[in-house]
Amino acid sequence: MKKTYAVLAGVALIAALASCDRKAEYKTYPFATLEATSYAIAENSGVLRIPVSVFDNDGGSGSVTFVVKDGTAKEGADFTVSPSNGVLSFTGNGTQYIEIAVVDHKGVFTGNTNCSVSVTSVSGDLTLGTVLDCDVTIQDLDHPLADILGTYTATGYGYKLGEFKYTLHLTNDPKDITKVWCDWIMPMWFTLKSYGNASVYGTVSEDHSTITFPVPQTVAFNVGYGNQELYGCHWKDPEGDGYYIDEDPIVFTKVSEGVFETESGIACLDQYVWPSDGGFILGAKDGYKTTWKKQ
Repeated sequence: MKKTYAVLAGVALIAALASCDRKAEYKTYPFATLEATSYAIAENSGVLRIPVSVFDNDGGSGSVTFVVKDGTAKEGADFTVSPSNGVLSFTGNGTQYIEIAVVDHKGVFTGNTNCSVSVTSVSGDLTLGTVLDCDVTIQDLDHPLADILGTYTATGYGYKLGEFKYTLHLTNDPKDITKVWCDWIMPMWFTLKSYGNASVYGTVSEDHSTITFPVPQTVAFNVGYGNQELYGCHWKDPEGDGYYIDEDPIVFTKVSEGVFETESGIACLDQYVWPSDGGFILGAKDGYKTTWKKQ
């Protein structure tokens, strides 16, 4: 009896639907949105175009109002905005652009500066989407250490490792224009990147002829025995173990444009000295040097 009832109920539902003329209607809600939450532009690149997109399959009309807010970059001094009234008009689907024209302060070091963009309201058939704010970074190209910053090929000699070659980067310190940061000063840290950040800092001389890395420096690199520390080292006893750490700073000296060398040994230490493959860069051993050449 239950089965008969189910069949009869199904027939009744079909009959009810068949007697109805109305068609199924699906309502969409047109919306406006930015496409990303951050942008960057070099100070000499001209105009940054930030897309604002509207999705409206019904072909309706409306407008999007936005504001550009000063940060360390100031409108009028560091950039201008178009359209200046802060309004974009749309009909149906489409993409229009907020244009930020960057002022190039060539030869003047300002550091990276920033501003922000926000979609504040919409009109007509539009609603607000999900991405309504973005940050803009204007990249300064006039850093005092621009001739030193960049990507380098490191070559040298490592304990048990023999001759090595790998890539490292020198980047600027956001607060101190005399400092650079080296991400992988040792080949062991470079080959075992998953063990943590191994960045160490060096101080550049006024004439850019030397980069001096103070020791010890504690880094986030950890192989399980505590965070490691950077030290200098030297080769003393060719008949025995011969490797000794010391606290003399590690000094890289400029030998030509984009090339730095050191005769200092470079060591890492955690709970104990780590004399394994790549644990030391013995630049002074048998006349070997560690060389950085800018790519």
